[in-house]
This record gives sequence, structure tokens and C-alpha cells, in this order.
Amino acid sequence: MAAGSKIAKIALPIVLVALTALVGYTVFKTTGSTALTSSPSAPPPVAAPTAIAPPAPGAAATPPPAPTAAAVAGAAQPTVAAAPVGVVAAVPGLTPRIWPAYSPVTIGQLQPPETSSTGGSARVANPPGYEMKLEFTPLGAGIAKLQSARLFDSIQSSKQHEVLQQMFARSVLYSDGTTRGYKLVPMAVLGVTVNGVYIPLTGTLEEPIWQQSGPGQFFAILADGEGKDVVKLTRTFELVPGTYSVRVLQEAINLSEQTINLAWRQAGAMDIPNSKIGYGGDVRRLRIGTIPGAAANPDGQFVDGTTFTPHDTVIGKPLDGLGLQWTDLPIHPTTRSAERGEKLAWVALSNRYFASAVYSLADRQPKRADGKPDKELKLTAQVERVALAREDDGYGNAVIGNEAEMTKHAALVTVLQGAVGSIAPGAAADYSVGLYAGPVSTNAIAGDKSAEAAGLEGLVLYSFGGPCVVCTFQSLTYTLRWYLGFLHDYVLKDWALAVIFLVLTVRTILHPVTKWSQANLQRFGKQMQKLAPKQAALKEKYGDDPKRLREETARLMQEEKINYLQALGCLPMFLQMPVWIALYAMIYFTYELRHEGGFFGVFQAISGGSWGFLGDLAEPDRLISLGFSFPIPWVSALIGRINAINFLPLLLGVVFYFQQKYLSPPQATTLSPEMETQQKITKIMMVILFPLMMYNAPAALSLYFVANSTLGIIESRHIRKHVEREDKFREEQEKLLGPVAKRLLLEQPKQGFFARIQDELQRRMASAEDLRKQREKASRQPRK
Repeated sequence: MAAGSKIAKIALPIVLVALTALVGYTVFKTTGSTALTSSPSAPPPVAAPTAIAPPAPGAAATPPPAPTAAAVAGAAQPTVAAAPVGVVAAVPGLTPRIWPAYSPVTIGQLQPPETSSTGGSARVANPPGYEMKLEFTPLGAGIAKLQSARLFDSIQSSKQHEVLQQMFARSVLYSDGTTRGYKLVPMAVLGVTVNGVYIPLTGTLEEPIWQQSGPGQFFAILADGEGKDVVKLTRTFELVPGTYSVRVLQEAINLSEQTINLAWRQAGAMDIPNSKIGYGGDVRRLRIGTIPGAAANPDGQFVDGTTFTPHDTVIGKPLDGLGLQWTDLPIHPTTRSAERGEKLAWVALSNRYFASAVYSLADRQPKRADGKPDKELKLTAQVERVALAREDDGYGNAVIGNEAEMTKHAALVTVLQGAVGSIAPGAAADYSVGLYAGPVSTNAIAGDKSAEAAGLEGLVLYSFGGPCVVCTFQSLTYTLRWYLGFLHDYVLKDWALAVIFLVLTVRTILHPVTKWSQANLQRFGKQMQKLAPKQAALKEKYGDDPKRLREETARLMQEEKINYLQALGCLPMFLQMPVWIALYAMIYFTYELRHEGGFFGVFQAISGGSWGFLGDLAEPDRLISLGFSFPIPWVSALIGRINAINFLPLLLGVVFYFQQKYLSPPQATTLSPEMETQQKITKIMMVILFPLMMYNAPAALSLYFVANSTLGIIESRHIRKHVEREDKFREEQEKLLGPVAKRLLLEQPKQGFFARIQDELQRRMASAEDLRKQREKASRQPRK
């Protein structure tokens, strides 16, 4: 059997097993504990608050029924987790009081553009101040708009304050001429279940259920059929100076003379509203912070934040052409999380650089029996989601009726359902939560004691998910991120130079592996070129006897001391792939690169700020801004719309051409004219397609690829010359020392780790071949 066949027989099963493991691990990690599997049954949640509940699937063409108390959004009886509470009778006629219409007062304030915070200064202002402005709506006493005080959406002069939470409204015109409105309101109270009866609490703008008692302070009253107050619900939004957090203090006070059972239901965080799909695809995600079960986490202090589910997976499939009804996909608990005894510390929705997360306030709830803080978010007995399709994709293109587009562009809000608990007469139950709305950055989260206590630093995750998830080891990405920050903060003081020097450092560390791999490939290519005439002669002589041809070829390879395993010199290169993929993901998701100019902002300095070239390392370099955008069919789905002429991708195409030229090993065999033409076309397509796919890449990533390819060319030329010098010296030795010395020279033991691995693999393959021959010989002998 030829050595090539032996390699295939050994390598092929290994590759298949590795691919199977890779796919399985990817599915496991990317779904995590949010895997959309079976969970406690619950009715599909309704978009809230609205005039009426959405129509049933297929009912889009008919007018909806007249509004009734039972049809108001959120009025559907939710499924709540039962707690050990006493059996109590329903309170007859329990309804919320209605208040006169009003306009809620805002809290916090926006700062002028000159005080803007860039990514590199993700830490809060000093002295600490309010980092956001909150606008409210009477609808469920929720958030109408949450804006960052010092973070802006671009570096342009027309920049706007970043909006991190915003109420989403949509009106639907039905066939009978009636119009019904649907709204999603972040952090709105949807209702409470009192003694087994669900009471919706969203209200309307004209007849609000929640009354304002002060800036950011609201209350609602539930009265019985006789007009006597039974339950008072209070909400207070507190901005925490020097953080990106809001404390939402919530209580239910029992005003009656009997114990009541109550479960709280509210909307949680909502999509970051300005998330547009660009380079890298849709990186919006549902994130959860999971507290593993007692067996794996006895003190309950560890919070795993690595689990995420892609945005379109969370939304699911629309069940009608209007995008008002969706498949019922639970978030928590799932079968897997229930089996593991997992609890949630926080639930978040994020995009590339920002997150909105609802988390537990450990200081507002009793400590564990061991005296340590309880990090569980108590309003997560059941976590659902509500989706509502947008009418367009943000560029004026209609999406209603297109299932895939509705899913991609739907608005999403989480729904938190608390468990049933008892409240004694005159007592109060606490349902307080924290809301983090800010950068996905360790620097931004640091210093926020309540967010840190809830394990919110787990939001910082450098991973694209999918097949690459196994390569983006977070310990590796965190190390690379620390080193990048060290280079910027203490050595170079510039992020662009830090990225380039980081690539130089990584290539230097990996140089021994690269050198060994390229040297082996280069030598193997030369050896096979010299051997080609002898192989052709053997093929001509034994072409009619394949078995004899394999044997003679193997003998020839052995005589010439040529080892097919040298062709596997590229395998160690694959060992480097996790490093480069981790580096790629780290640069893409590093918030500190956002709005940071490259090379000390020299291009902005010489143009007085009017030239945006390399002004934001998190965006394309924008050599020339077009002032408008346009899509490229099929391509824009991966890289986004084109809005500028970018220079770095074009430079990358040139560099990539020379890299292919210098990195390509010598051909092991003579190619036919057709194969040569095909190879040339492949190289040209790679030179064109790769820069095209990188055209809208962030400038920092383009710098990373340009630097990596340039250094790769220099390194490859150095290795090639080094190998040529060694081979020339060896040939001179062989000429001087004669055939005996030549044989001894070829049989010199190889040095180095990879060489030893190669020798061991070769030895084992030889043993396997001897065993095969012995079995063939035994099988030919006649049985006695």
C-alpha cells in the first residue's frame, strides 16, 4: 500500500470525528441554556400595551373584535410558578384605579457634544454624574426613551446621543377601515396575578393606571368591588451617578386585612433600537447570566455569562403575514436548565457594542443561608419574549409579508414573570431590579457595585459563535485584550499602532511553528519535483499493474528518503488558527476601539476634523464618504451597505496578492495546462473576493489583516532564504564527503518537537503496514 493511502486511511476518520465533534459542540455552546426546547406551558405573550390583542394567525384580512377588558394587551392569564402559599379566596371585582392623563417628568440630562465619551474612555465621567436621560410613559409606567448622556452614534458633526432603549409603536390598518395600535414598552409593568386572578396594568395614555408621584416615581392602586383599596404598587427609577445603571425599586403593598397571593409580571429589556446589520452579520443576541446548580456552584456566587442565542433564533417564525403572532419559544426555564438546577442572575439583549440587561439587586433581597449574597433575579420564574414586526428595514424597504425579513427586523422585548408569593396584611413584597444600559466593556461595568455583584461582567464576550466558537477560547481572547490594552495604555498610546504591534507579537511567538511548517512544505515540494521523472518512468513501466506501481513508488520514496509526512507540514499551521480567530473576534468586539482615531488622529488633525479617514477604528476607514448608501445584491447581506470609498481593503488586495505569491510552496507534481489555468483563476478570485468581503470591515480589522499579511510575506521570504541556504550547504557537504557520508547525513536524527512527532507518526505507520502485510500473508496460507 502506498504511503499516501496509509495517510488517508488514518487521517480521514480523524477528520470526520473532529468535524462531528465540532458541529455538536457548536450547537451546544451557541444555544446553551437558552436552547429553545420544551418548557412549562404558557400562552403566547401579547405585544404590550396595545388597543387589542393581535389577531389569530390568518386573521389579518378581517377586522379585529371590539376592545373588551379581556382583550386588552397582557390580559391573557400567564402561567406562574407556584410557591408554598396559603389558599385564599379571589378578591371580588378587583380592578385598577384610573387617573387623569398626564405627561411624566424626565430624569437625568444629556451632555453637549464636546463632553462626548469615546470608546477608549469607556469609564464614566469624573467627577461622577448621571450617564443617561430617562423619558417615561404612563403605559405600564415604562420607559419611553433611554439616551446615553455622553455617548454618541458617530464621530460626525451631526451625531446624536445613543438611544439604548425606546418604546416601539406600530399601527395596523384592517380591511374594514379600522386601525389598531400595538406597542412594545421596555420595563413596563404588564400586570399582576392576585389570588389567582390576572389583572392587566398597562393602561392607556388617555386613562392611565399608573400615577406619577414625583420624577421617576409611580404608583397604582387595585381596589375591590366596593371601592376599597386592596393593593398598592409602587415603582421608583433611581439613576446611579457614575454608572450606566438604573435601580428600579418596586413593591407591592397589601392594604387589606387578609393575606394575598401575588405574582408580578413585567417587560424587561428591549432591543437596542439603532442596531443595523453590517459587516459581521447580525450580532444581536439574547444573553443570560446563569447561576449553575448547587452541585457545580455550592456558594451560588459564580455567574456564567457565556451563553447566548442569536436574535432571529429568539424571535422565531411569524405565524401571520403581519408579524403580530410568533411561535411560542420559551427562554427560561428550559428542560436542560431545569435538569441542571440553573437560575438566572440577569437577562440581556445586546448588539456589537451595547447591552440592555435586567439584573438582580442583591442588596434588596435576603442573603443566602450561608450569609452570602443571593444573586438570583427573582422575576425569572418564567422568562418569555414578545416580538413585533417592523414595517421596513430601516432603509425604506417594506418587510411585511416577507417571513425572513420580518424575523430579521422584528422588535424584541423580554417578559419577566415572577413566582407566586404571599403578602401578609400591611406587609410589602419587593420586586426590585437593576437595569444596565451601556457599553459592553469591562471598564464601563467596573465600579458599578450592583452590576458587578450580579456578575454582569459576563456580558463582555469576544465570540462570533457558530463554527468559530470552539476557536475563540475566552481565556485566550481576554489575554489578547489585556495585552492590547497594555500596549495602548502604557506603551504606544494609539490603538492602531497597538493592533499592529499585537499582530507582530503574535507572529513572533508563533514563528517557530510557522518556520517548521513552511520549511517542510518547501523541501517536500522540491524533493517531489526532482522525483517526478522517476515517478513518470515507473508509471510508464507498471501502469497496467496498480499494485506493483504502488509498491515500486513506495520503494522509490524510501530509497530517496522522501517522507509523505512532510506534506503535512501545514497541519501545525492549523494549530495557530484558534489564536488568529480569537484575535479577530477580540478586535471586532472591543468597545474601546469605537470612535477612536487611528495613528493619533493625524488625518483629522491635518483636515481640521473634516476628513473622516481612519477617524473611527470600529468602522470602515472611509477614505471618501459618499453621503448616501446602496446595497450590493447578495454581498450586502454579509458586509452591509456601501456608503464610502474605502482604501484599506484595496491595499489588502495588493498585499494578499504578494502573500499568495510568496507563500505558495513549489508544486510537488507537474500540472496540466487546464489545472494551471484553474489554479491561476482561483488565485485571482481569492485576491478579489477576500478584499470584497472585507470592504466594510472595521478599520482596526483591516489594519490587522494588512499587518498580518505583510509580516507573513516578510517571514515567508526569510524562511525560504534560510531553507535555501541550509539545502545549499547540505549539498556542498554531500559533494565533499561522498556517498557514505551522504547516507549518514540523511539519517541524522531530526531535532525539535514537531520533528519528533513526525518521526513517531512515521514509525507507527510503518508498524501498521508491517502488521497489514503479516495478515495478508497469513490469509494466503492454506488452512489446515
